[in-house]
Amino acid sequence: LDGVASITSKALKLTDGTYKGVGRAFCGGPLNSISSFSTTFVFVITSGPYSDSSGYGLGFTLSATTDTLLDTLPSQYLGMFSNENLGNTTNQLFAIEFDTLFNREFMDIDSNHVGIDVNNLVSINSHTAGYYTSDGKFTNLRLISGEPMQVWVDYDANSRHMNVSLAPHLEPKPERPLLSSIVNLISVLPRSVYVGFASATRLWSIHQIIGWSFNPNGAATPLDYSVLSEVIDDVRREAESQSDTSSHILLPIIIMSVFIVLVMLIALYIYMKKARKSGEWEINCGSPSFTYKDLVTATNGFKNRMLLGKGGFGKVYKGILQSSKKNVAIKRISPDSKQGMKEFIAEITILDWIHRFNIIKGIASGLLYLHEDWEKVVIHRDIKTSNVLLDNKMNGRLGDFGLARLHNHGTDAHTTHLAGTWGYIAPELARLGRATKATDVFAFGVFMLEVACGRHPIEVNNSGELVPLTDWVIDAWESGSILKTVDPKLQDYVKEEADLVLKLGLLCSHSVHSARPCMRLVMQYLVKDVSLPDFQASFLSLTTRDEDFDQHMMHILSCASVATTMTGLSGGR
Repeated sequence: LDGVASITSKALKLTDGTYKGVGRAFCGGPLNSISSFSTTFVFVITSGPYSDSSGYGLGFTLSATTDTLLDTLPSQYLGMFSNENLGNTTNQLFAIEFDTLFNREFMDIDSNHVGIDVNNLVSINSHTAGYYTSDGKFTNLRLISGEPMQVWVDYDANSRHMNVSLAPHLEPKPERPLLSSIVNLISVLPRSVYVGFASATRLWSIHQIIGWSFNPNGAATPLDYSVLSEVIDDVRREAESQSDTSSHILLPIIIMSVFIVLVMLIALYIYMKKARKSGEWEINCGSPSFTYKDLVTATNGFKNRMLLGKGGFGKVYKGILQSSKKNVAIKRISPDSKQGMKEFIAEITILDWIHRFNIIKGIASGLLYLHEDWEKVVIHRDIKTSNVLLDNKMNGRLGDFGLARLHNHGTDAHTTHLAGTWGYIAPELARLGRATKATDVFAFGVFMLEVACGRHPIEVNNSGELVPLTDWVIDAWESGSILKTVDPKLQDYVKEEADLVLKLGLLCSHSVHSARPCMRLVMQYLVKDVSLPDFQASFLSLTTRDEDFDQHMMHILSCASVATTMTGLSGGR
């Protein structure tokens, strides 16, 4: 036991209503040789008088060591992670989370869901809490309702298939699982693991396990429902009693907290009103502030010999910062200028279409070299906009090879750990943790869309739902207006090139890895040595199970084959 967790005569109590409490419980020692395991347990989450603010939930965990969990945080981290180790493969932690509060940081689907977590609270698969009845109808369950619910988790080590089911207590195990995913636990966990539970609160909630059966190598023993029924009645009465007591204690605290927050917000508002207008674009662009004295010193008093040129609304001087000795360009806005701060911001932050298209081709060229033209194959594993460097001529360069792996041509990479950035991770990489050329191509496809559209890989719509950039572009294409997804700041874009980038980006980020083109073909498409095959938006939603998939692939491959032959005859590679 760790934190506020305790064992009563009735249940395993992970949290006891303590403000921002953390509770964990594990089997007495590590279990060896876990393979095709099975577990079932019954839990109760009591929210008390503040159900909208209670939480955050609990998790069933398999971990390499209990030490990993000892430095974890409460609230949204569920007592399983901290802000420092979140997403690290060294965590060696697998969990089924039962989350009762929405958190945008972890791309939660809602405030009442079940998720499969691998070294991260960004679930590889999640679903609103509930169960499927025998007639296939989905019925919602509120995790924090105070009602007992039973969970079944079954893992087949041979097929790597993970099934998670949920149902009200005393209901039979649903025939159709709530979640079903391929998870390679061998790549996540060592042979010896600790099994148990973790939970965390924000304001007031009690998380309890009132029945648990676990088998590391086979089917779990069914629970004794006759014993559980008596326990459940006692647990409910105790929770209600604690809820009444806590409401009297917490209410004054909450009122005082709200008052303090309001005072802080008012003070912040007054401060922001007085802040310099330049601060608005400094926050957006990340540029540091300098005093006027700093800039006068850097330019030797804005002497003419330091003048580099004249712009639309000011002069540009060469400067040398005294603190870092770096050469910089400093624009001194003319008092006579009719243009203002917005125009200035636009000038320093917006790249035109020509630059963006060249950046895309530059990164494609670099990736082609890594995949096919160097003596070994290099899988980058973290292609994204923040890893793209620009030189003084705005040429794109691919940087940050911290996650890169290399292998010989004609062999496969031996990577089994999930790495990369969410939004750029291919579906098969999320399932199997195996990086390939195709997973790099997927990330590059998302990168192309991001550059062309000026949007993040995953954004939140007006309904609070997460929308991948690929889905947003596909929807626009299906409605006949794919070019409307182009960044509205780009007034000078070439329609044919933008159409090519958008459609090629979608093809590269196809959910089926075999549908993605290799980087040599991508480069040929971009430099227009080869025409992009004609395909419809509907092809992007097809899988290998669909009858039309093979027909579409034959068409695309035949176009690519003919084009490559023609390129070879003309002297190209």
